Amino acid sequence: MLNHELQAGPQRAARHPSPWPLAAPFDFDLRHVDRERRASAWLEWNTRVFGAGIRPVNSPVGTLDGYVRGAPLAAGQFYRMRPAFRRVLRQLAPGGGCASDTFTVILQLSGSAVVCSAGRTMRCGPEDVRFHCGDEFEEDMSQDCELLLLRLPMGLVDAQQPGARSLPGQRLGAADPATRLIRSALLSAYDAGPALTPAQQSCLLMSLIGLLGVLRIEAGPCGPDRVRRRIQDALRYVDQHLFDSSFGALDLAGRLHISRRRLDELFVGA
Repeated sequence: MLNHELQAGPQRAARHPSPWPLAAPFDFDLRHVDRERRASAWLEWNTRVFGAGIRPVNSPVGTLDGYVRGAPLAAGQFYRMRPAFRRVLRQLAPGGGCASDTFTVILQLSGSAVVCSAGRTMRCGPEDVRFHCGDEFEEDMSQDCELLLLRLPMGLVDAQQPGARSLPGQRLGAADPATRLIRSALLSAYDAGPALTPAQQSCLLMSLIGLLGVLRIEAGPCGPDRVRRRIQDALRYVDQHLFDSSFGALDLAGRLHISRRRLDELFVGA
């Protein structure tokens, strides 16, 4: 078990229910783990936090030296990490749709990553920002890659920023003013969050979600380019699951984060 490897901070009562199992600050560093146990320890931690759908793969044997430091922020979670594995995959179970209770904001602190998500390939460098929310993705990271993740309950994000589900597959460049603002807010919240009261943490969490509004997220009707991309994503997903007897229209709608009715309209309009 990881109990002796996770250096947990003082237990604090959670003001909000959290869908993730780690509800107290922790520091997990593979340098403090026996070499022969490093791979299994990291995989165990990864499964406990991210579930079986996200799989680290393809790591050089005997050189694992990653770390992760986490802290709750009301109903959210911060993770600062240097991944032990150079490649990470998220694959959906056949027939499982793409429903997710998590929206993740990712700040690239150092190193680089090549990310394939939502039918696009992005090259991310230091201080870039990207997003995940239940979509399939593949990431290849450099040896010196460091990340800051803020995981948010999807329900809170949907309530305050209804168009945020369109963000995965997009990279916010480091030079963009909106990116600089979000980057500064994330770093400050990560540093100050653990010292705040539960009420203050809740306010800070909602402020961070509200800050996504600087990205000019559009929750209205899809433009022609976005409709075309959705249709291409749908056809690609259908092709991948063509021989899966349990796959149906509801699974496809879930993959696109739209209702069954909207799915029908999408193809009728095409």
